[in-house]
Amino acid sequence: MTHGSPSKKAEHNTTINTQIQITMTRKRINPQDAPCPEYTILLPKNLADFLHQKQDERYSKFEAFRYLIELQAAHGLGTDEVTPVTMIVTITQLSEDWAWHRHTVSAFLDELVKMGYLTKVKGGDGFKLTFSPELFLKIA
Repeated sequence: MTHGSPSKKAEHNTTINTQIQITMTRKRINPQDAPCPEYTILLPKNLADFLHQKQDERYSKFEAFRYLIELQAAHGLGTDEVTPVTMIVTITQLSEDWAWHRHTVSAFLDELVKMGYLTKVKGGDGFKLTFSPELFLKIA
């Protein structure tokens, strides 16, 4: 069996090691730091269920938003169109359900209002919440 000369093997190993070092030392870009255009995604409920991993009792902002979306969907059941309906909620009930402080719940809802995704009107039994129609697709 014939083997290559020791100098060719050493040269080959040096080339491979150099390639590995270059690969390992390349600066990786954090996707959150990269500029990103606005985008809209369709997130089916079964995918949201799959991605949801409850590790403790406290809800994340995403879970709280999903809670409101599903509350919206439950209020809209039986209608032919997917359109926003008004939900009546209390800050106290949401804070208990989400394991948040009442102030945190109120600030979260206010931020959704500020972003234009939600309207919040004080009512006798709590707050009337309505999502922006742009968040919902008409299902044909």
